[in-house]
Amino acid sequence: MTTSPRISMRQEDGVNVIRFNDHHLFDERTVRDVAEQITAAIPNDGSPIRLILDFAGVELISSSLLSKLILLQRRIDGTGGKLRLCELSASCSRSSGPRTWTVSSPSIATCVRP
Repeated sequence: MTTSPRISMRQEDGVNVIRFNDHHLFDERTVRDVAEQITAAIPNDGSPIRLILDFAGVELISSSLLSKLILLQRRIDGTGGKLRLCELSASCSRSSGPRTWTVSSPSIATCVRP
C-alpha cells in the first residue's frame, strides 16, 4: 500500500526545509509516515545535517511525534548538524514541554541563517 506524501522538502541556502502537508500530526499512522519520510529525505552519509522543520499550518502534534523529533535531534547532533523548528503555533509550542529545542522566529528566512 502506498502512503501519501506527508512532507514536502526544498533546499534553501544549503539547508533542507521540510514542511508538513497535514494540519494534525497526531494519529499513529500519520506520525509513523512522517518519521519514515523525514528519515528517507535527509542524508545518511555522515555529513552534517542542516534541517528546518516548518510547522506552518500544523495545529496539533502528539507526544509520539515529539519522541520521534528527539530521536531526529540525536541523529543530527551526531553529524554535527543543526535542527531548527519554525512556525510553531502557540498550542504546538506549549505541547513540546521542557525539551530544549532551537525554536526560531516565524520567518523561514530567519531560520535559515546560522
